[in-house]
Amino acid sequence: MRASTMMQNKVEGRTKGRKKMAQGVRRSRVLEARNKRAVMYDEGNQYVLLEPGQDERFVTKEELRDVLHHVLDTWEGQLPADLDSMDSLEDCVDYLVDSVCEINLNHDLGALQWYSVRLDS
Repeated sequence: MRASTMMQNKVEGRTKGRKKMAQGVRRSRVLEARNKRAVMYDEGNQYVLLEPGQDERFVTKEELRDVLHHVLDTWEGQLPADLDSMDSLEDCVDYLVDSVCEINLNHDLGALQWYSVRLDS
């Protein structure tokens, strides 16, 4: 093999290696940026809760589940149709948290509302 061909192969090999290294650095920077965003925002675990006659408050998903469990546990009469067909109180709470943001309370008390919020850390 000629010296010029050998030198050209070495240069091409270095160039390919540098390109791969640059791609790896870019990937790690993208992952690093995603991780920072995940840490910066607490995604989906915070809610603002609006209860009739009370100020709004921020609650965790577990606190919201506890409030909804209490509301359904103390519900007088038949539950709303979409909840009445479910097998357990836990299924009702799961459905409300995941799919709904409001439930009308008994005796014209108004509605209990909750909205998922993203809080800056």
